[in-house]
Amino acid sequence: HYGNLYGTSRSAVQDMFSRGKDVIFDVEPRGARSLKPVLSGRGFFVFIMPPSLEALQQRLTNRATEGKEQREKRLAQAFNEMNEAKWYDRLVINDNFEQALLDLETIYLSLKG
Repeated sequence: HYGNLYGTSRSAVQDMFSRGKDVIFDVEPRGARSLKPVLSGRGFFVFIMPPSLEALQQRLTNRATEGKEQREKRLAQAFNEMNEAKWYDRLVINDNFEQALLDLETIYLSLKG
C-alpha cells in the first residue's frame, strides 16, 4: 500500500484453490481491478470504507505513526480509492470495528453457504 509493492503469484493462488482453501487479499483498488479478471468470477470484492474522510483523518492523526505530509498523501489516496468503491460487490463501513467485523464475517459465511 501507499508506495509499497507486494505480489502473490498466480500459481500460489491456484495451488490454494486446488487444495480447497479460501484466499483473502488486502489490496488497493488498482490491485483489486487487476485481480478481478484473473479470478474469473471466483472472487468477491468487499470495499472497507471509513465513515468519512474526516474520521479517517482523525484516526491517522491519533495514531501519530506518520508525519503530516504522509498523512495528507494517505488522505488524498483514500479519497481516490473511495471513488472506486462503486464497482465492488459489497461495501462495509468501518465506523464501529466490531460491527464491521461482523459484517465481514456475515459476507464470508454467506459466500460459503
